[in-house]
Parts: sequence; C-alpha cells; structure tokens
Amino acid sequence: MAEPLFSVRGLKVALLDMTRKPLIGRAPLAEILKGLDFDLPRGSVTGIVGESGSGKSTLGRALVRLLEPSAGSIGFEGRDISQLSEAELRPLRRDLQMIFQDPMSSLNPRHTIFNIIAAPLRQNGLGDRLKERVAEALQRVGLPQNFASRYRHELSG
Repeated sequence: MAEPLFSVRGLKVALLDMTRKPLIGRAPLAEILKGLDFDLPRGSVTGIVGESGSGKSTLGRALVRLLEPSAGSIGFEGRDISQLSEAELRPLRRDLQMIFQDPMSSLNPRHTIFNIIAAPLRQNGLGDRLKERVAEALQRVGLPQNFASRYRHELSG
C-alpha cells in the first residue's frame, strides 16, 4: 500500500490564554481538536463535515501549519512537519495550501480570477506559460476558460 499524503497521530489544538504572563505559563482556554488520528491517501478527495464551530477550519489550518498543534504529529509525504520552523516550512508552502470556501472573504474583489490564480504561480517561480497554467487550473475544477476574465462577484454558486 502506498504511503499516505498526510498521516496524523494524536493531533490536538488548544486555544491558549494569552492574558497570562509567559513566566507563569499559559493555560489552555479550550481544546478545539482532541487527539485526532487519520491518514489521507495520496490522490484521494476527502470531505470534512461537521457543525459550525466543530473545528473543520482549525484542522485545515493545523495541517498546513498556520496554527501550531499543542500535541501530536503531522506527517506530510513521510516527513513529520509538526515541529518544523517557519524557515523549514517555506519550501513546503508550494505543496501545502488552504483554499477557503467563501469567495467573498478569500478572493480579492479588485483582481480577476486569472490574477488570483496566477499570483501563487508567480510567487513560487512558476510564472512561465501563465495563460496555459491558469486555463489548466480552471479546467481541473470544471470551470470554463472564460472565467479567467471575471471578478469574484461575477461567480455564482
């Protein structure tokens, strides 16, 4: 069996009481994720379902290390990334990205869809053949190429 893309063991994320002085210690206010164990197979599509406030976004943020786990390990492509420094994470940022569901809060209203998709390609040194790459990205998610010239408010559904 192939190695999973993500392998998560005992993942916990807690909100800390930032009002307490560091010398005394910071007590957890609430444990959001409590000891999650799962594998995400390479090439699979996985849905995370739950009530509002159940920790879906917190899980996503922890997986890409936008939030620090309070315990457990996060394996990505066979490497434990749960303790990597920001400098060590930087090369992985190309492969670890979140796509937020609400386009009104996650897409810049002043940019076309083309520019929004092209920005991370440029940022990661993949700026050659932008038109083809953006067209391919749109095709992968089932959108027509003419969406590239639209703005977020022109998207529906």
